[in-house]
Amino acid sequence: MPPAHFAITEILIVLSSLYSIILLKERKEFFALIGVALIGVAASIGAIRFGIHASNTIVQLNQILGIYSGLTCIGLISIQMAYNMQWKYIYKILLGILIVSLIVSIVWPKQFIFNLILTWSIISILIIINYPNNNFVQKFLRGLTMSILLFGFLTLRKNGLLTEFFGPSTSFHLYHIIIAIWIFAITSLIKKPHI
Repeated sequence: MPPAHFAITEILIVLSSLYSIILLKERKEFFALIGVALIGVAASIGAIRFGIHASNTIVQLNQILGIYSGLTCIGLISIQMAYNMQWKYIYKILLGILIVSLIVSIVWPKQFIFNLILTWSIISILIIINYPNNNFVQKFLRGLTMSILLFGFLTLRKNGLLTEFFGPSTSFHLYHIIIAIWIFAITSLIKKPHI
C-alpha cells in the first residue's frame, strides 16, 4: 500500500481545480470547467485512496479516472480555446474528434491511450500559440506553459523517463505538483482573446 503522504499532492490538485472551476464558471467557459472538474474528481478519489481508504474499487476507480480525466481535460481545454477564438467549425470538429478519441481509448486502451494524450497535448499547445494579440515571446511562453503537463506526463508519471532518477515517491509528488500548476495556469492562459 502506498504511503499516506501521497494524498498531499492529490489534495493540492483538488484545491487548484476548485480555484480554476470558480474562475471558469464566472467566465462561462464550460468546456474547460468540465475538464478541470473531472481532474478534481480523480484527485479527490486519489486523496481518499492514499489518505483514508484503499479498497480495490477505490484503487481501480482512481487509476481509470486519472487517465481518462486527463485525456478528456486536455481535449476540452483545446475545444474551449477554439471556442474562445470563435473558430465556429473547428471547435465542433474537435469535440467530435474528442468523442471518437474517448471511444477508441475505451475499446483499445493499451494501444491508443498514450498516443491520444500526446496528440491532444500537442493540439492544445498549437492552439495556445495561435492566440491573437501576442508577440513571438508571448506565444513561446504560452506554449511553454501549456506544455508543462506534457513534460510531466513524459518524464515523471509512473514509468516516465525520469522516474528512476528521482525515485517513485518524489516523481509522484513532482508530477502531481506539475498537474496542479498547469490547472492553475490554464485558467489565465485560455481566457477569451480580444479579437
